[in-house]
Amino acid sequence: GMMPAPAAGGVPSGSHAREESPEALARMVLACGGPMGIVLDHDGTLVRFRIDPAEALPSARALRALARLVGARRPVCMISGRPLGFLRRAFPVPGIDLIGSHGAEFSIGRTRRPSSTRPDPAVARLSGRLQESLRDAPRGMVLERKPFGVAVHLRALPAGSRASWMRRATEIVERALPEGFETLTGSCVVEARRSGAGKGRALERLRGSGERWRRGIVVAGDDRTDEDMFEALVRGDVGILVARSTRPSAAA
Repeated sequence: GMMPAPAAGGVPSGSHAREESPEALARMVLACGGPMGIVLDHDGTLVRFRIDPAEALPSARALRALARLVGARRPVCMISGRPLGFLRRAFPVPGIDLIGSHGAEFSIGRTRRPSSTRPDPAVARLSGRLQESLRDAPRGMVLERKPFGVAVHLRALPAGSRASWMRRATEIVERALPEGFETLTGSCVVEARRSGAGKGRALERLRGSGERWRRGIVVAGDDRTDEDMFEALVRGDVGILVARSTRPSAAA
């Protein structure tokens, strides 16, 4: 298919993002003019990583900033691999849009597509297989069952053993994958999810949800799952990679 036009100041996929200070980025976004939409990843972007994923919540300052953006008629959306229910509890900001489970769950304007209330039997079976395969894992490895998949969290492991267990957990998840599932790796997490979702597709759906999302969009993310979004940007959008150092990215 056709490749999207590069984002403002854009770079082709695989090249390195240009390093900018937060202040310079803020000035750039303001200079674009108009109420650009703001799309933010959760973990590692707006919210600091925590050993316990349940404790990775936005600060009061972050919630106030989001509320001010919404009050200024800026479209705002949080997008995450976290389930939609978690995002609703974490971001009780009226008017904010939410996309959970890597794009499988939506709460955009008046459109809400939550996960089914029935447990997914394939996810339940996968969770059981992974629990059995990881029974000798060290203390601190956490198995999280989600509406559309299962995540293995390794952040609590000692730094020296994290990389080797990341490789092993990835191999175990890939061997256990049922038909119709795929593997994602992120920052200290390996996830099996149902195929077909993705943050890039979710961004395209968000853009088509109404007039307010058809203007330029600022997208910020930190890991591989966010590259799907950066690759879906078009001319006039701004992709921001949140990282301690530059690395190959489709973000400008």
